[in-house]
Amino acid sequence: MDRRLREQLDACRPGHQDWESEDFALFASELHKDPALRALAAQLEALDEAIVASIHDVSPPPGLADRILARLEEQHRLTVEATRQTSSAADSEGSFTENAPAETAQATIVEAPSTASNRGMPRRRWLVVAASAAAVVMAAWLMWPGGRELYRVAQIVPEVEQAYREQLQNEQGWQAGLPSQATPLPREVRARPVAWRPVRLLGANGIAYDVQAQGGRRAVLLAIPCKSAGLPTSPPYQPQSSSGRSIAAWQPHGGDVLYVLVVEGSSRDYHGFVELGQNLT
Repeated sequence: MDRRLREQLDACRPGHQDWESEDFALFASELHKDPALRALAAQLEALDEAIVASIHDVSPPPGLADRILARLEEQHRLTVEATRQTSSAADSEGSFTENAPAETAQATIVEAPSTASNRGMPRRRWLVVAASAAAVVMAAWLMWPGGRELYRVAQIVPEVEQAYREQLQNEQGWQAGLPSQATPLPREVRARPVAWRPVRLLGANGIAYDVQAQGGRRAVLLAIPCKSAGLPTSPPYQPQSSSGRSIAAWQPHGGDVLYVLVVEGSSRDYHGFVELGQNLT
């Protein structure tokens, strides 16, 4: 394939009829008479749409944009400060720019022409980089550990209650399937995950699973990377709270993940979601 034709093919954006532009005259002409080129163009458009969709599917954690902007501003400040210090040092040493022609001391900015040949592959590469960066941000969010505090039932239950009321009962924010960095579900939970969402709880970034038991009943299982004290190592026979909804918390022996199961209903409803062993706490 001709290099210029390949560049124009790569420059076409999904959902836009770029070939109608005069800059794409060569591509439009070949597209009309070459079935193989039309098939390749359709494949690349589908790829671009999939990349864009993958970016939109990622829900960044709250406050991430503010933290990134603050970090960029700080980096810019440090860069400007370092540049000023370098310039001051150069001036004090009598740099050669003192005798150089004025035009050579000025930075020349050349703007690249906006043509199909220079916006093709870079655009697709940037889409891939953006999608990869979004996935990395989400993985970091899901895996970021909590602090060293040991959480007890008296702290866990009220915070879970609040998060359930304010966040988890809301249909928005849930994503179908499992996250790419999914925390293994405990084998004692007799339900399958159908959706998930990130959640900030007990000083850590965790995952909330919408789980479905036999018969279609639903509950929420929380997986929080933190340490606890005084909790059973498997689902307790009686939930630690059963005021309108049942809340049961446990942490496997030597594990780094705290599990909390929230079931609307009584202890009997809760028992329909877990396989109980010898742990009667």
